[in-house]
Amino acid sequence: MNARLVQIFSILVILGLVGCIFYSGALTNPYSGYSPSYSVANESSTQSEIDRYELSTANPKKSDNLSEESQAVFYTAMEQEPNQFGWKSAGEVPICDDALLICDAHESPPDFPTHGEDTYESYSVVESEDEIYIVRTGMGPSLDFGPLIEFFVKLTTLGAYTIFLAAQVRYNSSKSPQRVLRFAGYGAILLLFAMAYPYILMFANISVSIWHLFLFSLVTLSVIVFGVVSQEQSFREDSEGNI
Repeated sequence: MNARLVQIFSILVILGLVGCIFYSGALTNPYSGYSPSYSVANESSTQSEIDRYELSTANPKKSDNLSEESQAVFYTAMEQEPNQFGWKSAGEVPICDDALLICDAHESPPDFPTHGEDTYESYSVVESEDEIYIVRTGMGPSLDFGPLIEFFVKLTTLGAYTIFLAAQVRYNSSKSPQRVLRFAGYGAILLLFAMAYPYILMFANISVSIWHLFLFSLVTLSVIVFGVVSQEQSFREDSEGNI
């Protein structure tokens, strides 16, 4: 086996893993943790909101002048059945992570103009087909620890494996290239999985808790422990053989 080629392949994997740690689109939820909800109601059903938030219906935003994202949400809501208070809900609108190359949802949040607001809701006045509608945006708390957890997992998992693989290249690439190649192969699988992870969740329509990433860490750390233990055993056998 060509030890030089194994070394080059391993270094490329190491560089890829380092890049994954700092690339926000790797090993991440495909959608932003902040997903606003949208509801639409005719002005005749929302007089209390109009009065409470002093919404002016004299100069509404034309629906045709809304952005494509806003129009899509507005007309989606309009197609729904109203609740007992006259509100038609488009539900929560998933927003794709900015770093992703492919998006199957909204690339950016709808930008309805704000004509009135309170702590967790904002209201917009929109005109469509000579009717006045009130658009309610439910913003909710925006505190999201997901990105911090994801970065911690990448740092402790991909970072730890990067150091482990670098040590394998440093000490074993010449005398045991097959061993290094096996660990570099696992590193390549890690790299591909980290890059594909958000798209797997997106297109398979899988919704999982972010805490399952620690299982991913456990598997990788187990590989590292196995590698270290087997290395120590190999050193011990070599020492005994030289006695």
